[in-house]
Amino acid sequence: SSDCRVQIPFEIPAGFRMQVVKISYRGFASVPSGGQAIFETSFRFTEPDHRQKKQNFVIRRKKFVGPREDLFTISSKIRGPHWSPCGQRFTLLAESRIFVQSNSAGEEALATVDSLDSTTSPAVYHLRWKKCR
Repeated sequence: SSDCRVQIPFEIPAGFRMQVVKISYRGFASVPSGGQAIFETSFRFTEPDHRQKKQNFVIRRKKFVGPREDLFTISSKIRGPHWSPCGQRFTLLAESRIFVQSNSAGEEALATVDSLDSTTSPAVYHLRWKKCR
């Protein structure tokens, strides 16, 4: 398995809060018959000193079962009341994990999330802004 943890700092203007409404990843999976690959992504908001908010991680999971060999795009719409703190600095803690398992014959299995290039990004976060009450 392979894990990636990214901390994205935000400074929200006074009187506003932010919500992640959609996360999109793209990559490649090559899984033989009898094998599998599992991709998980999660996020949560943390305080500026990296204390965890009381809310749980928002988690999305996708399973690829062999035989499969092609590019993939995973887009997850986020539902629920997962809003940032109102009008302050915070960090969006985003984690992703890929677990790849071959078949009983030990054939090669591979799954990747594409690296950053000049035209497209391997991960896209769609945001919604809202005035605080």
